[in-house]
Amino acid sequence: MEKLNIIPSTEKYLELRKLRNVIVHEYELNQLLLVEELNKLIENVSILLDIYENILKFIYQRNLFLE
Repeated sequence: MEKLNIIPSTEKYLELRKLRNVIVHEYELNQLLLVEELNKLIENVSILLDIYENILKFIYQRNLFLE
């Protein structure tokens, strides 16, 4: 996805994926960890929005969207 300019870097993608996994799987077990990871997620909202826009561009440029 990095070569297609969808994600900024593989490292950043892996970091965001790790955040997602912690938030989804740790919400009942460790509230302090959850809060820390949610704060990290908030810090990365602009990157997530950029990725979303890049995915949309990719889909529309290749006529892959579903009607």
